[in-house]
Amino acid sequence: MKAKRTVLIQEDAINQLREHLKNAEALYSIGKVSNLDVIKAQVQIEVALDELAKAKNQLGVQKNIINVLCGNTLGDSFSVVDNIDELWNQYSNKSYNYDELRNILAAHHPDLENIITQKELRGKEAELFNKEYYPNFYAFGITNVEDSQIPMRNFNWNVGVTVSYSLPFFKGSNFKEKVEQSIIRIEALQENENAIQQQLETNVKNTLVKLDDIKSRLSGTAKIVKLADESLTTANMKYNIGKGNSLDVLDAETVLTTAKLNYNQIVIDLLSTIAELNYGIGSNELPFK
Repeated sequence: MKAKRTVLIQEDAINQLREHLKNAEALYSIGKVSNLDVIKAQVQIEVALDELAKAKNQLGVQKNIINVLCGNTLGDSFSVVDNIDELWNQYSNKSYNYDELRNILAAHHPDLENIITQKELRGKEAELFNKEYYPNFYAFGITNVEDSQIPMRNFNWNVGVTVSYSLPFFKGSNFKEKVEQSIIRIEALQENENAIQQQLETNVKNTLVKLDDIKSRLSGTAKIVKLADESLTTANMKYNIGKGNSLDVLDAETVLTTAKLNYNQIVIDLLSTIAELNYGIGSNELPFK
């Protein structure tokens, strides 16, 4: 989206420069300006065309990246729906609560879920080793029939009970050691979980700070775009009536183009940061519905 909008901004700049070139040529034809104004306008157009070519190349690179990620053939064409303004209006003033984001992170982040699963497996492992460590009891009964008559009257029966126990200084000590090893692994996983969670929470905090910084630069950049547009209009009016010079128009055009590119960058940065925040908390939902 950024690359596509950059192309549109550069194309708009070229159109304005060509309009200025027409005015310069008209004024030159009646002798009000020198040929230098025409040359300056032509040079500026060539510079803008070079920037436009770079922007189009970047757009092509981004399309190739998307095709690769989607498993398409390089060069496959697809349309890009520009809904940036709609998303901007919807999300530019949206606020986020750190505590809510932290709770979502702790409950759903895949890195933490993986560690929790490993801890559960180690806990089950320790339970199994504990069962092997404790004594095993076996009970059995035997009944012999010594009379072939029916109904049977004489039974010979006996019941035996046996106890099996693994002595700790033989096999039992090995199981106990394995239990201790499992407990140590669980403790290590817990420390790793705490470290990962702390890092993830820090990332969320940093992303929120970045989001606030982008919002703080928004109003200033929007004012610059407005003032630059007014400056260009004024410079063109003065030049057309012979009270301005070509350099003022070209400078105003450069300032306006730069301001538009900066504003476009801030818009993209805001939406990208929201997507980054969504990814940082491990949410399965799309950042923009």
